[in-house]
Order: sequence, then structure tokens, then C-alpha cells
Amino acid sequence: MNQEVREKVANLLDEASKLLVDVDSQRSTSTANHSSTGSSQSSASVNNSSRSTRRNGGTSSRSSSASTSSLLGESLQRAQSMLQASSSSGLFRRLNRTERLRASSPYQNNRQSTAQPTKEKVKKAMEFALIGCWPDDEDEPHHLKWDSVIASGMLTLHEDDNEKSIRNAIKESLAAKFPSLGDNDFDFVKVRHKAITILQLGPGTEFNYAVVKKMAGQGLLYVKVKQGYEFLYDSDNESDAALLKIPMEPEIEIVNVDETKAVASACSAVPPCVSTVTVHLTENEDPEPLKTDPNQQESSACTNAVDVLINEIANQRLSEPVEILRFLQKNLVEGRVLDVQDTSNTPEGETNYICVDRHNILASTFSELEAIQNFHITFEVDFIGEMARDLGGPRKEWIRLMNAAMKEKYFDKCLREYLADDYYHVDIMIGIALLQNGQIPTFMPSDVIDSLVSSQIENSCIAKLQQGLNVFGLARIMQKFPILLYLLRHNNQTMSAKMVLKLLAPTFSEEGSSVYLKEKALYALFVKYVRQVASGRREPITLSSLLIFATCAAEEPPLGFTVHPSITFCCGDEEVQHALTMFF
Repeated sequence: MNQEVREKVANLLDEASKLLVDVDSQRSTSTANHSSTGSSQSSASVNNSSRSTRRNGGTSSRSSSASTSSLLGESLQRAQSMLQASSSSGLFRRLNRTERLRASSPYQNNRQSTAQPTKEKVKKAMEFALIGCWPDDEDEPHHLKWDSVIASGMLTLHEDDNEKSIRNAIKESLAAKFPSLGDNDFDFVKVRHKAITILQLGPGTEFNYAVVKKMAGQGLLYVKVKQGYEFLYDSDNESDAALLKIPMEPEIEIVNVDETKAVASACSAVPPCVSTVTVHLTENEDPEPLKTDPNQQESSACTNAVDVLINEIANQRLSEPVEILRFLQKNLVEGRVLDVQDTSNTPEGETNYICVDRHNILASTFSELEAIQNFHITFEVDFIGEMARDLGGPRKEWIRLMNAAMKEKYFDKCLREYLADDYYHVDIMIGIALLQNGQIPTFMPSDVIDSLVSSQIENSCIAKLQQGLNVFGLARIMQKFPILLYLLRHNNQTMSAKMVLKLLAPTFSEEGSSVYLKEKALYALFVKYVRQVASGRREPITLSSLLIFATCAAEEPPLGFTVHPSITFCCGDEEVQHALTMFF
């Protein structure tokens, strides 16, 4: 095929050269004709017929030259296209830039090959956690709980480490805490969505570095003590000094002086804090009542009271969460009324008086809550450095500030187990907000809200939250009536100008008076201002800011305001006119 192309190209070039020679010869001939024509014109013997003959001859020569030139152009174009096709894709294609550089470079074998530096093997760190044995009565599948991990540590492994070296490294890391733990006393497990799975490897496969790295991923490498090896970490083998500190069950012996009566002895159910008591009785004397733990009596009394409330809610067939909350507020809140309506006649009643710092609201509040004995009593809040008297407003502002601070620290970045003890006071504050007509805390995630009524607690923070709610008995009540959890869920309802204007209803003077018209004009300016705030033209002021200014609450409580907020015009005629001119 290539030979044929070569022959065609050679023939075309031969024909092209011949055409060029013919054209050159024809041009020379026409030049000679022009010179002879000029000499004949100078001669007097040339006539008109010879002139016409020369003109016809010149015209024919020019036409033949033009046809020859067009034929030559077509041949050259055809030859050029064939050469172009052969140079781009054929055997005689042109070399590209890289190929030209490679062709001009020295022979490859003459180059001195540079040896690549070998990588040094570096140890890589990996964190692991040791899980204890499962309880015998626990059903599958097994889940990771907050108290499942009994130890944790850090390993440094090579990429070529095998299972034996990895097991030995784990054993050495835990030798100080569990000296009896051997390198074959634990299994490698996979934890996915808190579900624990023991992996089964195929033949010829072991838990080498590549396998354990895949199991750990971006998290921890979990290993579990083999079932039945609880003795490796169990603290039953305590010292004699520790055994002496274990409280023993007291035995109360009743002895009668009369030898004719038998001596009776029995083990009581008194808690360990009550020591052994021996009572000697005379004849016809009744035994004294046994001592009981006050905390146990208080706990049982609280449980009985909660049971009574649960039965009463069921008997009254209360189904709406707001109705149930109003019933609980009426029966659980003690002391002074929550909101004082007549400031001139303050009702008497006990209150939980606390002093808090507005700029350090969390720490100061938790410190004050530790000294409270009865959380059912109405709270009276005093902000340090401020002169306000709490008749209901400062308490609402305190609850609002606490909600914002608790949301940011304890819930915005998931639950923080290292702050688990703080969640006890967090849920006490949630109970106070629910029962004492404060802003409802709707900042908890849905899974946390659902876990408040769960019987299986897998997180220490959730356990503390349940303890805080049970101070009021709310956790048990919510378990019986889960509809109450609806109050804690976030709603997408936003405040509107209509809601603010309905809440802040005006109280005008008598209709027909001159002040009445001016009060209406002033209220029209206030309505215009509310519209501007709602549209965002008064930033950073929002509709919630207006409500906070008037009621100390960012939103209307679910039970409403006991003292309904309103706008009252209390200035004189001249002052109203001045307010109209200075409102904006």
C-alpha cells in the first residue's frame, strides 16, 4: 500500500514538472510573437488583415495559458492533500514535539539511572477501646452503652505487623490496669451504629494491620473481653480494708425481761445507714417503731404523689398536652403565685430566692440550684446589680437566658459526656420552665427528647436528664402520657406582626375626647413601627425583641400570660403631642 502511494506521488510530481516546462515554453513563444508584431507594425507594408491575425493568435495563446494554469493548480492541490494525509496518519507522518525531543536526545541506555530513595517505615498511632463482657440475661444484638467501655489506650503499629504483634501491643498497653489480661483473652469486634458484632475471618486471614485499620476506619479499634472472663477486670477481689467498709444488714433483736417469753430476732429492711439496735423491754411494754431512712420515705412519698397525679389525669381524660401541663402546674407548684396581678397588694407565700449574674448565667444559676431543697416552690430571681423586683417578669427573663445558654453549651454540638453531671441541673431547669410558665425549651434534638421516656439508657447524659425531670416526677408522667413530649419539640411557627399587635392590645381613653384622637394617632405610628420591624427594616431589632421588652419573654408561653400585656397611654395632652413629634 505504501509503495503504491509513493508511485502515485512520483507520477503526480512528474506530471507537475512537465506542465511547468510547457508553461515556460509557451510564455517564451508568446514573448517572441509580441516582438515580431512590433517590428511588423513599424514596416509600412503590413496591412489590416495581418493585424487581425495577430490579435486572434494572442487571444488563443492567453486562453491556453489560463487552462494550463488551472490544471496545474488542481494537480498541485490534489498532491498536497495526499501528502498531508500521509504525514498525519500514514507511515510518513510527522513527529510531534515529544517524539522529536526523544529522537534528538542521547540513547536511553547511556543515561545514568538515579536510584529512588527507599521509604523509611514509620509507626502509625491507633486508638483502641476495651469492652467488658455482656450480661448473661442480655439478648442479641448487643449494643454499645455508656458503661460498656472499661478501658482505652493508644497503639503504635507498623504497616507489616501481624495479629500476634498487635495482640501483644494491646496487652502491654493494659498491663498496668489489668495485669492478668493475656494476648488471647479478647476478641476484635466491629461497632456499627452502636451494634457490636464479632467478625468471622476466612481461612488464611488474620487481624493484621490492614484488617484492623479497615475495622477502625476514622474511629476507634474495639476489642472485647471474651465471654466468661469477667474475673480479669472484676473488682470482687478486694482487700480486707475495703471489705470492712461494706455496710452490713442490721439485725434488730427484741429481748423481753420476762424469761418466760421467747426471744425473737429478725432481719429488717432498714437501709444500711441505720446501725444495729438492741432494745430491752420490760413486761407489758410495746416495742418502739423501727428507724427508717428519711430520703427513702421522701422518695416513696413522691412516687405515691406522682401515681395519684397519673391516675387523676387518666380519670379526667385529659388528652391535650396544654391541658395536662395546666393540671400539673396547678398541683405541683407550691408557694407564692407565679405572676402577681396587683402590684399594690403583693400576696404572701414562700419563694425560692436566688441571685444570678446575667453575664455568667449558667455558672451562677447551677451554683444557686445546688442549695435549693424544694424545687416545687415558686422561684424569685434577683439579677445582681439590678433593682427589679420579681413579680413574674425577671423569672421569665431568667428562664429565657438559661434556655439560650444551655442550648449553645450542651446541645448545639451533640451531648457532651464529659459534662454529664451538668445535665442533671439542665433538666431541672427544663422542669422549672415547663411548670413555672416560662419559655418552653424547644432546643433538644428529637432523639434526645424520645430517650427521656426510654427505659433502656445507653448514655450518661440521658440518665442525668431523666434524674433531673424526676425531681418533679415529670419523667414518669411523660412515660405514661408521651403526648407531653410534643411541648418540647421545635415548631416552625414564626412570630408575625399580627401576633405582636394582638398581644400588646392598646387601652384608649374615652371615645370622643381630644386625647383619644391623639392616642389613636400615636398607636398608628407604633403599628407602622411594628410593620417595619417585621419587614427587617429596623435591624437588629426583631418582633421577639419587642415582646422581650414588654413581657421579658421571647414568645407567648403555652399556658398564656397570667397578666395579659397591654399598651396604656398614661401621659397628658401636651406629652402626647410631644410624643407624636418625637416618635421617629
